[in-house]
Amino acid sequence: MSDRDEEYDRSAPDLPTGASGAASVVSLASKALHLVAERRVGGSPQLFERFLGQLIDAILDPNPQARDEVVAAMRRSRFSNDEIAEIFIPEAARRLGEEWCSNGFSFATVTIGSARLQSMLRDLGPDGALTRGYAQDDVGPAILVVATEDHTLGAMVLARILRRHGASVRLVVGRSDTEVVRTAVDGDFDGVMISAASSDRLPRVKGLVEKLKRANIKQIPVIVGGEAVKHLKNPKKATGADYVESDPKKALGLCEAMISQRGAVQRANLE
Repeated sequence: MSDRDEEYDRSAPDLPTGASGAASVVSLASKALHLVAERRVGGSPQLFERFLGQLIDAILDPNPQARDEVVAAMRRSRFSNDEIAEIFIPEAARRLGEEWCSNGFSFATVTIGSARLQSMLRDLGPDGALTRGYAQDDVGPAILVVATEDHTLGAMVLARILRRHGASVRLVVGRSDTEVVRTAVDGDFDGVMISAASSDRLPRVKGLVEKLKRANIKQIPVIVGGEAVKHLKNPKKATGADYVESDPKKALGLCEAMISQRGAVQRANLE
């Protein structure tokens, strides 16, 4: 693991924002639900929903063994660690948030449940090498992931997905704009990804993007994604970002394309 591959957070549990405590990756999870069900249970979502219900029950149970047991049952049904971490856990967080908004669960219940989901996410290792999809001696793009909320679960899932696709990730949560800009300037990054979960944070996101641009961060792309930008008529104008993309794999591809472009320019200058 490289020096860049570390997390900065305050170990604070996720709290729901609107209908979701992991909004930046929730749409990715939601789109994947029926695909997972189709692949695993022959087109029927019942097994997926049953395990999802068991997972939510387990995180509301003070006994940690309940969570271990449901994960073991999922594995016996051939759900992978990646699917549990990147699909089940975000969807469970989303449903906790929905229950809080509809007064089904108390704020304290959702806070505790979200903290337990975060702990589970940390415990779930990847199914394969972090450099999956790359040769073992290759070094993937270095990405700075910035969460503009005080939550960590959604950003942690995003960082996990990026790492699984070969990226080296530094995750910054709960930091001031000044600290974020300093990290971007001091680091050797190939892209900055900013998670915008709620619309009330968009002014801060735009301000942060402007500060990053003024800081001359070697022309690396600044990408904004998340629930807050999905329904904007002109998301690039609203955020000031180079790209607006909520799919982690596509966002990573944009950074890789920029790397290739820079390499081509450097080679041309040497000729």
